[in-house]
Amino acid sequence: DIPGAIHILSQGQEFYPESAEIRYKTAGFYLMMNNSINARINLIDGLKLDFGKHHLFEKDFPQYAHSNWTRQIISNVKKTSR
Repeated sequence: DIPGAIHILSQGQEFYPESAEIRYKTAGFYLMMNNSINARINLIDGLKLDFGKHHLFEKDFPQYAHSNWTRQIISNVKKTSR
């Protein structure tokens, strides 16, 4: 149940707001629901919290990991974080 997973992850964000892992998982589940706006927000937040852990998103959601959409977001965040 993807909406249920997002709800649980949202609760987790309240208790662990600095968790990049939660943001990456939330982004992936939003993509599975075709909600690219919330996916983008969570992916960017995860990258800003811990850029080095974006491999977790790639591992958990390989179907989105190498899409142009994802690569563009990762590239943009990498440029702005320098």
